[in-house]
Amino acid sequence: MIMLGNLKLSTRILLQGVIITICFSLLLAWLYPKIRNTMYEEKELKTKHVVEGVWGILDYYSKQAKAKVISEEQAKKMAKEVVKNLRYGDGEYFFIIDMKGYMLAHPISPEEENTDWTTVEDPNGRRFILDFVDLCKKEGEGFVDYVWTKPGISKPAPKISYVKLFPEWDWGVATGIYVDDVERELTQLFMVVFGVAIVIIVGSLFFSFFMARSISIPILSTASNLDQSVSQVASASDQLSATSQQLAEGSSEQAASIEETSSTLEEASSMIQ
Repeated sequence: MIMLGNLKLSTRILLQGVIITICFSLLLAWLYPKIRNTMYEEKELKTKHVVEGVWGILDYYSKQAKAKVISEEQAKKMAKEVVKNLRYGDGEYFFIIDMKGYMLAHPISPEEENTDWTTVEDPNGRRFILDFVDLCKKEGEGFVDYVWTKPGISKPAPKISYVKLFPEWDWGVATGIYVDDVERELTQLFMVVFGVAIVIIVGSLFFSFFMARSISIPILSTASNLDQSVSQVASASDQLSATSQQLAEGSSEQAASIEETSSTLEEASSMIQ
């Protein structure tokens, strides 16, 4: 408080603008990871929901087979064809594995169907299909992170997949999202937020600067006028004092002259008598 009291008024007003800017920047820094986590959670929840929807398709065909409407082989074949033709989002797809690690249905790589994927590794050496199988056996469902080639792009990208066990057939139905999509959306969002923040920050500083000038300049002008008025009053006081002194000296001289004249008259009067 003592330090602030020693600062100029304009400096204190500008300091308020700087403090607001710093607080706003800290707020953005605090919000970024929260928004990022929320976006990832929304994507993961969406992935989980679409897998649960496909799981319902498998359940439907399984019940058809149990009701003897169709054979189990027909039910499995029809279920796989339906799943392979499903798409959502930006061309995302579903695939089916069994609990031995064989790929049963894959719309992007149909030539790899009915082959062992337990030895397939991502660029980081992770055997993610084994992770799918282990997760299905232990938890029944869940998320697996790995890196995979994105259609239309040569460079592998990080991917988050969700798998859910269909116990009647020992199948695991899965789908995934590429994390770079989330990061791109997050970057676009914060480019907008950052642009708005820059405008607010610059506007706040300019507003503080002009507010400081609009307040300090009239005050300084008034103070200057007061100084001039005080100087004028002091000068007038000095003049008044000098005039009073001159009047006093004149009065003294007149009194002495009157006294001298009175004495002369008295002497003259005495001589006449």
